[in-house]
Amino acid sequence: MDYFPAFMNLRGRKTVVIGGGRVAARKAAMLARAGADVTLIAPHVTEPLSAEIAAGKYSHHAGNFTGHHLNGAVLVIAATNDRRINRQVARHGRLRGVPVNVVDDAELSSFIMPAIIDRAPVTIAISTGGASPVLARWVRARIETALPTALGQVAVLAGRMRRTVKTRIPHMATRRRFWEQILAGPAADLALAGQDEAAAATIARALAHISPEDGPEDGQIWLVGAGPGDPELLTIKALRALQSADVVVHDRLVSGGVLDLARRDADRIDVGKMTRRDIGDLLVTLASDGKRVVRIKDGDPFKLDDMAALTRAGIICTIIPGITAVDQTQPEFMKTENAA
Repeated sequence: MDYFPAFMNLRGRKTVVIGGGRVAARKAAMLARAGADVTLIAPHVTEPLSAEIAAGKYSHHAGNFTGHHLNGAVLVIAATNDRRINRQVARHGRLRGVPVNVVDDAELSSFIMPAIIDRAPVTIAISTGGASPVLARWVRARIETALPTALGQVAVLAGRMRRTVKTRIPHMATRRRFWEQILAGPAADLALAGQDEAAAATIARALAHISPEDGPEDGQIWLVGAGPGDPELLTIKALRALQSADVVVHDRLVSGGVLDLARRDADRIDVGKMTRRDIGDLLVTLASDGKRVVRIKDGDPFKLDDMAALTRAGIICTIIPGITAVDQTQPEFMKTENAA
């Protein structure tokens, strides 16, 4: 990870855009959508910007940039075509500890402006670390086509019901599983269709069948084969298990690319130096504590000796085979004659 992704709350806070052209207008509009107070610094601005300034959308200082313009600012964007001015903005931002983005100049920037998918309150940011903004926009376009335009309505529904669900289901792991079921079910479909009250009623009916005194649900174990180790060769079922697991128990040979597909907040336990018995005891303990556990190893999960310990403890597990590593020998029909 070259840059740490974070979302800033700019509502009602001073931000500064240096420049008065079309690029500056785009950046100012983006900040305004986030609720920021935007000040433009430029001797001249385009006619559309001038109209927006006159309407009170932005403040404007009609002059050249100086360091005092950043006083009280929490973020600044330099959007001029003069690198001398951009360097000056970057230097004053660093001196004052104000995050600076210089458009199309990652070297001068302390943060990168990502490509954004806006389904407020759902926001998705995509960055290539400044290496290829065009690639970031291409990725954004691919994701845009996969997400419903009304996705934000589902987030609004979840926010509306969050306190009620938390009160009804105090156990965090159980609450997470409840939300996973809700978001994959009819309540989310109703919210996407704009039927907010029907969606909320569906959640309320589901909550009525849950007692606040209920403890955590039974644990679950998936025995997963990572196959040849290429993350792109994981089965869809294996990917779903990884993204649902509370704990990932893995060998040293399982690649970091595979482990990165698990939930960020899932615990990862390397059992490469543990005995077979200790691994089995660990899985039994985790399942008995109500954890959802993926035990993943390279190759074939059927070879795992952990199954015996789970069977003795009466714990049911799901086996998810990996894709078999095929013989890499070139087939006869693909061979070419040696020119020599």
